[in-house]
Parts: sequence; structure tokens; C-alpha cells
Amino acid sequence: MNITNPGRSVSLAVKAEFQNAVSADWGDGVLLPELLERVNRVASTFASGDDEAGAGEGRVKKAFSERSLRHYQTMGCIDSPGKDGRRSIYGLHHFIQALLVRKLLWERMSSEQIVGVLEGQSSGDLAQMFLEGFDLVPKPASGTAEISLDAAFSKKSSTSAEVWKRLHVAPGVELHLHGGFPVLSKAVVKHLVAQITRALERHRH
Repeated sequence: MNITNPGRSVSLAVKAEFQNAVSADWGDGVLLPELLERVNRVASTFASGDDEAGAGEGRVKKAFSERSLRHYQTMGCIDSPGKDGRRSIYGLHHFIQALLVRKLLWERMSSEQIVGVLEGQSSGDLAQMFLEGFDLVPKPASGTAEISLDAAFSKKSSTSAEVWKRLHVAPGVELHLHGGFPVLSKAVVKHLVAQITRALERHRH
């Protein structure tokens, strides 16, 4: 399923619960049960009432479980915990990662899409994505790694004049940008960088 804007902004009630959780004591980290309790307390706010985006399919449970968290750790969406002797310790970054995973699951985003969105993001970026939402440019139906930029262009840019801007990158390397090139999200920029890297690698051989 292709989703162009899976990350909806959250309500004031959710923002309040989120700020309460962020302001809690994270200094020495928390154990997994406490992390899950904090995640589920905030998640219950957006997964209740009239917000039934994830209901009806049976794939999204009311609570984020220990098993779910470890599954998304394995996939790379949530970082591995720190260690205090034999104990696994989780911090604020783990909390924000897990909470955003929970929200995107509730909004019916696929696990593969979630991996691509969360990879390499800072705590601040993840918090903004959770609170304010974001745009995701979908992959083509063919399932290839190429990303369509059509959804990133506004109606105005699609009718702009044929003006191209040349960006000098390195000796013998230029980027040509159309005059109507949009402002892109970090996720789309990452996909573009990956595409350019693949193109340069093919040129070497």
C-alpha cells in the first residue's frame, strides 16, 4: 500500500502526554517494562476515541508488546538497548523510536516503509515526525528501488517553465535541477542520494 502522508499531526492531548513522557526521568535509563508502559500510555491517547485508523484489520494491537518491540529492533527501527551489568537499559531515543513505530503501525504503514523512514533519524527529527507528521513519496507499483518524485511536486511546479539549474558537485560531476524542483523531505532526499550513488557506481564499471 502506498501512503503519501502517513504521519498525521497529533492532537493537543497526544502532545501533552508526549511532553509529560519526555520530561520524565530518563537519566539512568529504564528497564523494558517501564519503557513499554511509557510508550503505551502515550499511544493509548491517539489509538482511542474517534481515531480508529488502525482498527478493523487485526494487525495493530492496543498495546505495544515486548515481542513487538524486539521485532522492530531486529528490523533496525529501534536501537539496541544499553547495558548495566546484565540488565538492558532503554533511554529517551528508544522511547521516541518505539512510539513513532507504534503510531505508523496504527496508521497502517507497512513494516518496510517504517524501516526506511526511521533509519538514521535523530531524536529531534523523530519527535518532529511524531508530532507534526511528514510526507512520504511512494514507490512505483513495480516494486523497484526507484522513487517517484511526482507526488513531491506541487501543481504549480508541474506547469513551471523549462528552466534548469546546474549544481557543480565535483570536477566532471553536475546535478541538473528543474526550475520547479520542490522542497523535499529528509526521507526523499535519502532515496535520491541512494539513486545517485547507484548511478555513479554503474558508471564506474
